Amino acid sequence: MTVQPSPVPATPAVRAGTDLDLHARSLRRVHDAFMGGSARATGPRPVVTRSWQRVLELGLDPSQTNPRGPVPTAELERRRRTSPLALVVDEIRSVLTSVADAAHFIVVVTDADGVILWREGSPGVLRQADRLGFLEGSAWTEGQVGTNAIGTALAEQAPVQLFSAEHFEQHQHPWYCTASPV
Repeated sequence: MTVQPSPVPATPAVRAGTDLDLHARSLRRVHDAFMGGSARATGPRPVVTRSWQRVLELGLDPSQTNPRGPVPTAELERRRRTSPLALVVDEIRSVLTSVADAAHFIVVVTDADGVILWREGSPGVLRQADRLGFLEGSAWTEGQVGTNAIGTALAEQAPVQLFSAEHFEQHQHPWYCTASPV
């Protein structure tokens, strides 16, 4: 497997020193205005604008939890067996998940179709993710769930960070997510 460098450097979703509560409220206003069709002088970051436009063209609804049902168990197991990342998933687990509980995050590995193959991390965060349908076997493409780090990274073929209301679905607004295609 060859890891290609990103053609465009990822723009951080949040800059150091940012007041997160204030930024989240501002992003909710931008999200509501954009989804309502209002023209705003200051919109979301370009990567978010492109994604929101793609997702709206698909007819997804930001106020709904769009369908993302998991693939059948046999299909999930087949995808895991045939994934080139199966060779390194144990390394990923040992490096990243060793601090996941203390840091309150989860790590997921998807395939090129955005299907979650493996996920581990903080039990509390995993329970919250379950409520979003962020489960092993679920597809997290823009076409399935709107703007999200996994789907947008796949669509843009570049690393993506999303904070709060940069996510398309309102149910995802409490999340801060990062994804990178390899």
